[in-house]
Amino acid sequence: MNRSADRLVMPPIPEEDMLQAIEELVVAEKRWIPKAPGTSIYIRPTMVATEPFLGVHPSSEYLFFIILSPVGAYYKGGFQPIKLYVEDTFVRAAVGGVGDIKTGGNYAASLMAGYEAQRKGFSQVLWLDARERKYVEEVGAMNMFFVLVIRLLHLL
Repeated sequence: MNRSADRLVMPPIPEEDMLQAIEELVVAEKRWIPKAPGTSIYIRPTMVATEPFLGVHPSSEYLFFIILSPVGAYYKGGFQPIKLYVEDTFVRAAVGGVGDIKTGGNYAASLMAGYEAQRKGFSQVLWLDARERKYVEEVGAMNMFFVLVIRLLHLL
């Protein structure tokens, strides 16, 4: 979070303070933590500018808060495999931009491709790199990994 704050010219939150705030909030709201298999509590530390000014400059005032929400499986099918739509037109993140940090604008940049993917029957977008659009970059809502199987043919 502090790396994102630094990139957005926002003040850092001392790590100890953030962890203490999260711990105290979770303890205070423990009745909301779901117990069923496949469920958890979503914890989202957040910071927004609150200065009453409209313009393009770093704010002089910020509000730090933490969102808690009980959650189940992200998709209707639970923990079953999902279909990914490979996006080769829209770009979510570009070199030198803010794609490697958490900021609301990054979510906005993904909306159109996500809508198109769902319209075509896919669950999520697999993003390609912004420069060449041929290297896998990310899937927005999950981690991914690949297993490469290399077959060597020995010709005599």
